[in-house]
Amino acid sequence: KLEKAKSLGATHAIDARSGDPVAALRALTGGQGVHYAIEASGNPLAMEAAFEAVRNGGGRCIIAGNAEHGKTIRLNPFSLISGKRIAGSWGGESRPDTDIPRYAALFNAGRLPLSALITAEYTLADINRAFDELEAGRVARALVAI
Repeated sequence: KLEKAKSLGATHAIDARSGDPVAALRALTGGQGVHYAIEASGNPLAMEAAFEAVRNGGGRCIIAGNAEHGKTIRLNPFSLISGKRIAGSWGGESRPDTDIPRYAALFNAGRLPLSALITAEYTLADINRAFDELEAGRVARALVAI
């Protein structure tokens, strides 16, 4: 996934499994932290790290991942009075009436390479295998043809 992110334009890619991602982000930002962090995995530890990674004085953490029911996260209250902000997002705060036509136009113009994100294709009959491989980490994004 890191190499795929780089190929799609990411300037930096950090593997959170091989070190402290917050420290790596702080090193990249001169110790200040990032302006925005978007957490989409649903992992409570990743949510906490994303909030820790944003800078004081206006950094914003967006939680878009769905944690398992009953799971909680812990935040340092001092971070909130230091100007960090945290918000949840359901569906990316999308506006389908305007967003979908815009995305379709970008895709048709070759400026939104969605096909590059698909790492495997399955038939509807193989949907359970698609989920198994996704959960096992063998597939990043699956397309199920109906």
